Amino acid sequence: AAPAPSAVSATGSVLRALGASSAIGAPQALTDGRLDTSWAENRGGSGRGEFIVMSAPEALPITAFDLVVSVPGTAVDPSAVPRELWIATRRELVHVTLPDEAKSAAGARFRVALPKPVHTDCVALVQESAFVERPDSRVAVSELSVASEFENADDIVIERKPVHVGFGAGIHRC
Repeated sequence: AAPAPSAVSATGSVLRALGASSAIGAPQALTDGRLDTSWAENRGGSGRGEFIVMSAPEALPITAFDLVVSVPGTAVDPSAVPRELWIATRRELVHVTLPDEAKSAAGARFRVALPKPVHTDCVALVQESAFVERPDSRVAVSELSVASEFENADDIVIERKPVHVGFGAGIHRC
Protein backbone atom coordinates (compact mmCIF):
# COMPACT_ATOMS: atom_id res chain seq x y z
CA ALA A 1 0.00 0.00 0.00
CA ALA A 2 1.28 3.46 -0.85
CA PRO A 3 1.58 6.07 1.90
CA ALA A 4 -1.04 8.80 2.06
CA PRO A 5 0.05 11.96 0.18
CA SER A 6 -0.49 14.15 3.23
CA ALA A 7 1.28 11.86 5.71
CA VAL A 8 4.20 13.74 7.23
CA SER A 9 5.61 12.98 10.65
CA ALA A 10 5.20 15.52 13.43
CA THR A 11 8.96 16.21 13.52
CA GLY A 12 9.35 15.98 9.76
CA SER A 13 8.69 19.63 9.08
CA VAL A 14 11.60 20.83 11.25
CA LEU A 15 14.02 20.87 8.31
CA ARG A 16 14.01 24.16 6.40
CA ALA A 17 15.53 24.36 2.93
CA LEU A 18 17.81 27.38 2.64
CA GLY A 19 19.16 27.06 -0.88
CA ALA A 20 20.39 24.74 -3.59
CA SER A 21 23.22 24.56 -6.09
CA SER A 22 20.55 24.49 -8.82
CA ALA A 23 16.82 23.98 -8.84
CA ILE A 24 13.74 23.75 -10.96
CA GLY A 25 11.26 25.68 -8.85
CA ALA A 26 11.84 26.60 -5.21
CA PRO A 27 14.24 24.47 -3.14
CA GLN A 28 11.81 24.88 -0.21
CA ALA A 29 9.54 22.31 -1.90
CA LEU A 30 11.84 19.60 -0.45
CA THR A 31 10.86 20.46 3.13
CA ASP A 32 7.37 21.94 2.76
CA GLY A 33 5.59 18.83 4.10
CA ARG A 34 3.71 18.39 0.80
CA LEU A 35 4.22 15.25 -1.24
CA ASP A 36 2.80 16.87 -4.39
CA THR A 37 5.86 19.18 -4.71
CA SER A 38 9.53 18.36 -5.20
CA TRP A 39 13.05 19.75 -5.53
CA ALA A 40 14.74 18.88 -8.81
CA GLU A 41 18.31 19.69 -9.76
CA ASN A 42 18.78 21.65 -12.97
CA ARG A 43 22.12 20.26 -14.18
CA GLY A 44 20.91 17.28 -16.18
CA GLY A 45 22.35 13.81 -16.56
CA SER A 46 22.74 12.17 -13.15
CA GLY A 47 22.75 15.54 -11.36
CA ARG A 48 25.93 14.42 -9.62
CA GLY A 49 27.15 16.94 -7.08
CA GLU A 50 23.97 19.01 -7.05
CA PHE A 51 22.88 19.74 -3.50
CA ILE A 52 20.39 21.43 -1.23
CA VAL A 53 21.23 22.85 2.22
CA MET A 54 18.75 22.86 5.11
CA SER A 55 18.69 24.16 8.66
CA ALA A 56 17.67 21.89 11.54
CA PRO A 57 17.13 22.44 15.28
CA GLU A 58 20.40 21.30 16.87
CA ALA A 59 18.69 20.23 20.11
CA LEU A 60 16.58 17.64 18.27
CA PRO A 61 18.15 14.15 18.28
CA ILE A 62 17.67 12.94 14.69
CA THR A 63 17.44 9.15 14.52
CA ALA A 64 16.55 8.79 10.82
CA PHE A 65 15.83 10.64 7.59
CA ASP A 66 12.75 9.83 5.52
CA LEU A 67 12.85 10.32 1.74
CA VAL A 68 9.99 10.39 -0.73
CA VAL A 69 11.62 10.36 -4.15
CA SER A 70 8.63 10.72 -6.45
CA VAL A 71 5.27 12.45 -6.26
CA PRO A 72 2.46 10.03 -5.32
CA GLY A 73 -0.09 9.25 -8.02
CA THR A 74 2.20 10.14 -10.92
CA ALA A 75 4.00 8.08 -13.54
CA VAL A 76 7.60 7.60 -12.44
CA ASP A 77 10.34 8.54 -14.91
CA PRO A 78 13.41 6.48 -13.84
CA SER A 79 15.71 9.24 -15.14
CA ALA A 80 14.24 11.57 -12.49
CA VAL A 81 14.76 9.14 -9.59
CA PRO A 82 17.97 9.21 -7.56
CA ARG A 83 19.83 5.91 -7.18
CA GLU A 84 22.47 7.21 -4.77
CA LEU A 85 22.48 10.23 -2.49
CA TRP A 86 24.58 11.61 0.32
CA ILE A 87 23.16 13.12 3.49
CA ALA A 88 25.67 15.34 5.24
CA THR A 89 25.56 16.98 8.65
CA ARG A 90 28.31 18.94 10.40
CA ARG A 91 29.92 15.71 11.64
CA GLU A 92 28.45 12.82 9.65
CA LEU A 93 28.35 11.78 6.03
CA VAL A 94 25.85 9.08 5.06
CA HIS A 95 25.87 7.35 1.68
CA VAL A 96 22.38 6.17 0.66
CA THR A 97 21.62 3.66 -2.11
CA LEU A 98 17.93 3.37 -2.88
CA PRO A 99 16.45 -0.03 -3.78
CA ASP A 100 15.29 -0.76 -7.35
CA GLU A 101 11.65 -0.32 -6.36
CA ALA A 102 12.29 3.43 -5.92
CA LYS A 103 12.20 3.85 -9.70
CA SER A 104 8.66 2.50 -9.93
CA ALA A 105 6.94 3.12 -6.56
CA ALA A 106 5.50 6.64 -6.78
CA GLY A 107 5.08 8.13 -3.32
CA ALA A 108 6.99 5.40 -1.47
CA ARG A 109 8.78 6.58 1.66
CA PHE A 110 12.28 5.28 2.35
CA ARG A 111 13.83 5.49 5.81
CA VAL A 112 17.55 6.05 6.36
CA ALA A 113 18.08 4.91 9.96
CA LEU A 114 21.14 6.26 11.74
CA PRO A 115 23.22 4.08 14.09
CA LYS A 116 22.96 6.73 16.82
CA PRO A 117 21.06 10.01 17.21
CA VAL A 118 22.61 13.03 15.49
CA HIS A 119 22.44 16.62 16.75
CA THR A 120 23.05 19.16 14.01
CA ASP A 121 21.91 22.58 12.85
CA CYS A 122 22.76 21.90 9.21
CA VAL A 123 21.82 19.11 6.79
CA ALA A 124 22.70 18.79 3.11
CA LEU A 125 21.27 16.37 0.56
CA VAL A 126 23.73 15.71 -2.29
CA GLN A 127 22.83 13.92 -5.52
CA GLU A 128 25.23 11.17 -6.65
CA SER A 129 23.53 9.09 -9.37
CA ALA A 130 20.19 8.33 -11.01
CA PHE A 131 18.62 5.03 -12.08
CA VAL A 132 18.75 6.20 -15.71
CA GLU A 133 20.99 9.00 -16.95
CA ARG A 134 19.96 11.15 -19.90
CA PRO A 135 21.26 14.63 -20.82
CA ASP A 136 17.77 16.09 -20.25
CA SER A 137 17.15 14.31 -16.91
CA ARG A 138 16.22 16.36 -13.86
CA VAL A 139 16.67 14.19 -10.76
CA ALA A 140 14.12 15.05 -8.07
CA VAL A 141 13.19 14.33 -4.46
CA SER A 142 9.66 15.05 -3.29
CA GLU A 143 10.25 15.31 0.46
CA LEU A 144 12.99 14.97 3.06
CA SER A 145 11.97 14.79 6.70
CA VAL A 146 13.46 13.55 9.95
CA ALA A 147 12.49 11.10 12.64
CA SER A 148 13.46 11.66 16.24
CA GLU A 149 13.47 9.70 19.47
CA PHE A 150 10.81 12.25 20.52
CA GLU A 151 8.48 11.08 17.73
CA ASN A 152 5.22 9.59 18.98
CA ALA A 153 4.88 6.12 17.47
CA ASP A 154 1.07 6.37 17.61
CA ASP A 155 0.88 9.51 15.42
CA ILE A 156 1.10 8.11 11.90
CA VAL A 157 1.77 4.64 10.55
CA ILE A 158 3.62 4.68 7.23
CA GLU A 159 5.08 1.78 5.30
CA ARG A 160 8.82 2.42 5.16
CA LYS A 161 11.30 0.66 2.92
CA PRO A 162 14.89 -0.04 4.06
CA VAL A 163 17.80 1.41 2.10
CA HIS A 164 21.52 0.61 2.01
CA VAL A 165 23.43 3.06 4.17
CA GLY A 166 27.19 3.57 4.37
CA PHE A 167 29.02 5.99 6.63
CA GLY A 168 31.95 8.13 5.50
CA ALA A 169 34.38 10.53 7.09
CA GLY A 170 33.18 13.45 9.21
CA ILE A 171 32.14 16.78 7.75
CA HIS A 172 33.29 20.00 9.40
CA ARG A 173 31.41 22.64 7.43
CA CYS A 174 27.92 22.61 6.05
